[in-house]
Amino acid sequence: EKIAHGIAIAIGLLATPAYIAVNFKNYRGK
Repeated sequence: EKIAHGIAIAIGLLATPAYIAVNFKNYRGK
């Protein structure tokens, strides 16, 4: 359970900046 929780946190930490980067790229593209 702790391992799964750690993975969830890791995914969240990686997904958030990636999500922002994609939105920023799309925003600048317009």
